[in-house]
Amino acid sequence: MRLRKHAHLTSAVRTALLMAGLVAPVALFGFMIGAEYGLVASLFLAVLASSVGYATIDELMLSSWGARKFKPSDTGLATTLRQLAEKAAIPTPALYVSESHEPNAFATGRTQATAAICVTQGLLSRLTRDELEAVLAHELAHIKNGDTVWMTIIAVIERALSTLGKPRGTFLGAAGALLADLIAPFVATLAKIAGLPQREFDADRTAAEICGHPMRLASALERIDRNQGKPNGPCSHPSTASRIARLKALAA
Repeated sequence: MRLRKHAHLTSAVRTALLMAGLVAPVALFGFMIGAEYGLVASLFLAVLASSVGYATIDELMLSSWGARKFKPSDTGLATTLRQLAEKAAIPTPALYVSESHEPNAFATGRTQATAAICVTQGLLSRLTRDELEAVLAHELAHIKNGDTVWMTIIAVIERALSTLGKPRGTFLGAAGALLADLIAPFVATLAKIAGLPQREFDADRTAAEICGHPMRLASALERIDRNQGKPNGPCSHPSTASRIARLKALAA
């Protein structure tokens, strides 16, 4: 009971710190341009935006990837997801697909009952069926462990930063790239405050328990990392090598 209470308290503290981290830059900017009045106005807008954003973050994340619900003909993957959800003892989340060629998958949703998982065509075309099953188990683990809200918030910010430097070769592109470089360390700090790197390790372990094959996830991670063209993925994730090492230890 004490451990559960401590874990709940730690999560609450991290959530409070992350909210403060999101609001603080807006408040500082408001104070710089309008002193006390600017501070009050910016705090009001930040709280309002946070409230609206929290209510619509799922839709924002899915729409940013151009995701659509799986067609009835895609029964194979839907059946696999349902079976894995039963093993995880959680409701089966809605299943979406994005036409993106980037090999990726993510879970979103404020609760287990409203959760969704999205996979990209890039992922579907590159992974084997066993690897894909392991990736789905990993996303289900995030839902089961209650990670999805803050992971989605950080992911939306990271995706927005990735578009700031486009189009390249223009003044706006250069200014956006500079702004992204300035904000990226701040986002990485927020991810650490939210405990996202550790949550990835925890989700890997839970996924191994759900699908029963840690090395299938290790193989999927290696293949995804190789096809992304950038090492280790987003700043909210620990290195792929460290994740694979832990999965190998689980399989030993």
